[in-house]
Amino acid sequence: MGYNLPSNTDYVSADHYNHCCERNPPSSEPGTDYGSAYGSPLYAPATGRVADLNHSNANATGRYLAIDFDDGRRGRSLHLSEVWVNVGDRVSQGQQVGKTGASGFGSDWGYGAHVHQTLWDYHGYNFCSSCTLDFEKYVGSAEPGPTQRVVGSSPANGRSDPSTANPATQQLPPGTLANFNGWIRGETVSGNNVWFRGEFSGDWFWSGGFTDQGTHDLTDLNPPVPAAGNERTVGPNSANGRSDPSTANPAIKSAAGNSVVAMNGWITGEAVEGNTVWFREPDGTFYWSGGFTDQGTHDLADLNQPDVAVTTRTVGTNPANIRDLPYTTSPAHSSADGGTVIDMSGFTHGDEVEGNDVWFQRAADDDWMWSGGFTSAATDGLTEKPAPNPPEPGDADNPRGLPVETGYQCRSRRSGWTRRSDTRTAPTRRVPTPAGATQAASRWTPCSTPTSSTGPTPAPTTRRRPTGTRTATAGPPRRRRRSTGTASRPSSSGWARSLRHPGRTGTGGRWRRRRWLSRGQTSRLSSGNSTRRSSRGWRSTTARC
Repeated sequence: MGYNLPSNTDYVSADHYNHCCERNPPSSEPGTDYGSAYGSPLYAPATGRVADLNHSNANATGRYLAIDFDDGRRGRSLHLSEVWVNVGDRVSQGQQVGKTGASGFGSDWGYGAHVHQTLWDYHGYNFCSSCTLDFEKYVGSAEPGPTQRVVGSSPANGRSDPSTANPATQQLPPGTLANFNGWIRGETVSGNNVWFRGEFSGDWFWSGGFTDQGTHDLTDLNPPVPAAGNERTVGPNSANGRSDPSTANPAIKSAAGNSVVAMNGWITGEAVEGNTVWFREPDGTFYWSGGFTDQGTHDLADLNQPDVAVTTRTVGTNPANIRDLPYTTSPAHSSADGGTVIDMSGFTHGDEVEGNDVWFQRAADDDWMWSGGFTSAATDGLTEKPAPNPPEPGDADNPRGLPVETGYQCRSRRSGWTRRSDTRTAPTRRVPTPAGATQAASRWTPCSTPTSSTGPTPAPTTRRRPTGTRTATAGPPRRRRRSTGTASRPSSSGWARSLRHPGRTGTGGRWRRRRWLSRGQTSRLSSGNSTRRSSRGWRSTTARC
């Protein structure tokens, strides 16, 4: 087994022969002096266990460290400035275990700066000029074993995990023969992600720093391949879990390096080192995918929200009318209070109100509301629908489109509109009958011909005149105001004084003049189908219906 140098220099200031044979008196602990600078790293020459050490500079040896090597020999390093290990600790070949110095005789500078390396052929001490071996002859003199690797031309750093993110815990000088017990995939350095683990220190060394970078004869320490597609393996470093996909909030949990975590989805979050993919655990914890060996989103649910079109609209400050059609001529049958949120199914172009002809259709009942009554008249997210036919033009006599009933309808100059009815009989007017005259029909004559779908139209009313029979036109005669008292006789000129005004007596009463028409004469007051005829003191008028 070959040993490595105890320091970072191969300069020998005094060899074994000088110590045992050239000095007078000879040294009782012959060894090899290496001229290293004060405070240089001290490395374990071979793998073994710490057998003895001294932190004091009181005697000739100063501070020292003795290691029982696994090959059965013991090595001791003298005149140190620092010792970093304790008795019983396991150390690996090339591991830094302290610093070189010049201690001795009660001073840190009892000698010039160097390290004295002694080698015994057994685990123990024996002090004489011929009791030690020449250490220089065993340096690098053997081929590395199956699990050993030789450090290349540059020192090899040992770290607490397979990543350069953490500082180096030790350094192996070039040519050091190091013992390893496994390998793992870690941080990629110069295209190489293989790291060796020290057999005794447990530190990680990047394989690129050794002459043999192969993983043969070393245990594969990589975690097993996840059993399910939704599982992800944490990288060599731990992965932080957060309440949302962002580093703005502190981590709420942590997944250990090389552990396997089951995920149920992924989402796009904060970009970290150019990567925006975050994994989510079933409990809602988010992990940045860059902390896992597999950063793919396969077998995971896409938790990103799709661009959902907003179909709701909010009524403005004032209530908004609801109509059957998108036209102002369609009566409003209800309204929605200000601030009401209504789900819409589409829009169309209807009546233009204040320069806006967009109308929204309600999803609940397909009724229409003018978009100007809402906080937003935008049609985004709504489907355009064809405009329905506008309502029929309203009747000039019924501009508001009130419900129409079938029945009797009569209008005259005096009475105006009469009430419609489907159940009541037609209004009638009473016509006086002159003395001696007969009337074929009832004294009560209908005002107009009723609209009926169940029977024929009644025949015109017939009444008799004193000298003959005359057929009246359709419609009842307008009833003449009846006076009280005795009627005056007509004068020869066609005019006669009427009776005194009712309620008045004596000569002081007022008299009315009334026009009397001669037989067969038509009044000049006739209009349309209204005819006034007179026959010796009475006249009939057909109402306009």
